[in-house]
Amino acid sequence: IASPLHLILVATAAILSSTLLAFVIVYVLSAIVYLLVSRKITLGWCQFETNDEQLSVEMKYRIKKHVNIVMINTLLLFLITKESELLFLKYYAEGEDLGLFKVAHRLGFAIALLLPGIFEGIMLPLMSGSIAKSKDVAAVRFNESIKYVMILAIPAAFFCAIFSKDIIFILYGDEYSRAVIPFMILVSTCCICSIASVPTSYLLSVDKQSLILKVMLVGTVLKLSLDYYLVSRYGLLGASFAFSISFLFMFVANLVIAMKHVGVNFPWLQMLKLLLASLVSVGLIFLIPDLGQPPLVGLAVSGIVFSGIYFSMTLLLRCWRKQEVSFVREKLATSNLSVLKPLDALLEWAAR
Repeated sequence: IASPLHLILVATAAILSSTLLAFVIVYVLSAIVYLLVSRKITLGWCQFETNDEQLSVEMKYRIKKHVNIVMINTLLLFLITKESELLFLKYYAEGEDLGLFKVAHRLGFAIALLLPGIFEGIMLPLMSGSIAKSKDVAAVRFNESIKYVMILAIPAAFFCAIFSKDIIFILYGDEYSRAVIPFMILVSTCCICSIASVPTSYLLSVDKQSLILKVMLVGTVLKLSLDYYLVSRYGLLGASFAFSISFLFMFVANLVIAMKHVGVNFPWLQMLKLLLASLVSVGLIFLIPDLGQPPLVGLAVSGIVFSGIYFSMTLLLRCWRKQEVSFVREKLATSNLSVLKPLDALLEWAAR
């Protein structure tokens, strides 16, 4: 409800009064609607809870510990991880660099949230349910989740990095051309680090919040140090690298800790296959002739072609299990469209 209303309000503000005040009002109204809708839905769920049994002391302690650590992590994530570069850019770079970094930063996070980040909301319940069954089931789910997120994260990073100039030009225009390289760095980092939702969800499920906090604290020190050193010397570009290096450190640290705890190895072969599929897909896109179409149309066509080639390459490289391919074939069979027969033939081959 809130998202469609937000889009309607933004469109109305753009048509009637495209001033900063108008968009601030749109943001405030959207936030209020989102809060009210969320509150109504949450209270509706609570009404169905009729169990009057009191929580045990141990469970209360676990909940309190979890909430406290998550609160600290959230504060560090918001104040330091996402905003510290702006502070150093203010004192060690040009004034417009703050706006350029903010554009690249927010856009990179938005794309990562829209594409690979769609699984983040279901990752914690998935991991919790797996651990409740057995550690072996949790290990299988962990590897499968890593694979699924990588299938979305790696091509998203490749495509957005290659077409970063077009994306910035379409959304913001030529005057933001200096944001292209920072956006290329940040969007790649954000997409790849979206895989961190898997190890983070697992560690939260096994009450290892303190380990996440320790990684966050070390990452914060590293990030502030890199901010000072790189921003003071390289400005906007230094801020982009400082963010990426520290974010990658925290991602790798959580991933290594979680894999060691659950007892699994990283799916290197799967990652190499997906990298190859992404490289081939990007390479073949440049064979499409330029017909002088508008930039937005060209980017949309490139995205559609890239997705088709990438999916076909993942099938050719055996990135999917037979059960997964058979499931897709069953869904396609219900459509009875003759245009999908070549795809079904490819899926049939991949299921062998």
